[in-house]
Amino acid sequence: MKAGHRVYNSMSKVSYVSSLDPLTVIDDPNPENWKQLQFGVCRIFNELGLEAEIEKKVKTPRGEVEVDVFAVDTESLDHITYVIECKNWRSAIPQTTVHSLTTVMHEIGANIGYLISRQGLQSGAISYLQSTNIRALTYLEFQQHYLSPWISRYFLPVIGTAVDDLLQYVEPINSYRERRVLALSPDKAIQFRQMVDDHYDFGMAIALFRYAQYAPDLLPASAPSLSQMIQGLNHIAPAPFHFGAASLRELIDELKTCLTTVTLKFDTIFGEAIFEQTRLRK
Repeated sequence: MKAGHRVYNSMSKVSYVSSLDPLTVIDDPNPENWKQLQFGVCRIFNELGLEAEIEKKVKTPRGEVEVDVFAVDTESLDHITYVIECKNWRSAIPQTTVHSLTTVMHEIGANIGYLISRQGLQSGAISYLQSTNIRALTYLEFQQHYLSPWISRYFLPVIGTAVDDLLQYVEPINSYRERRVLALSPDKAIQFRQMVDDHYDFGMAIALFRYAQYAPDLLPASAPSLSQMIQGLNHIAPAPFHFGAASLRELIDELKTCLTTVTLKFDTIFGEAIFEQTRLRK
């Protein structure tokens, strides 16, 4: 059956489960050192739309103090500020560290504090946190906490942009593309139609991420399970690609590589990237 005549249900190819699925992570939850930890935390905050900085120097009544990550939600009415301490220690965080963070937050008027650690807190520190606006999380718990908004604000837009050209090549109706196909030689036109048939399922499945930016109801409220998503993608992945990402960020890289490679094959048939000018006019 020709691609243009199919009725395609992308949800049958890509599965979704609870956002609490521990197998679904943004990044490797076990960074090698505290530098990688604070970089990862800062990057996630920036990708969420906040303005975040690493090793930010802030002024306090006691003088200048450096915090691991400082973030501001500029879209919030009151510009909510976050102070994050990243401790990649192999032992639990003591109460003294919590006291230090509490003091800094009070002195600079920060709204929310995070202690991101590898092994959690000592019992005394846990009790102390109950009366503060500081949350103690492992890096894995931090990622799980922000997983759903990160998917909607970063993952979906990035993949949606990456699939744009391939979608225009394989979607059932595209008048500009069809005008370009009519200008191809018969052999090239046949080659193009075969390429569409070979990549239709994959292109339309990935296009679900693009549509979800504008119509969130297309996706369930829960976040995707990485393992089930990879299983679904490998079922329709164009040869020789095989997805095996251990994190959503790795999946972004794998998908972008695959999409770029497949799109280039279409571009080659036409002798150019035919949708480049349409992008420039947008």
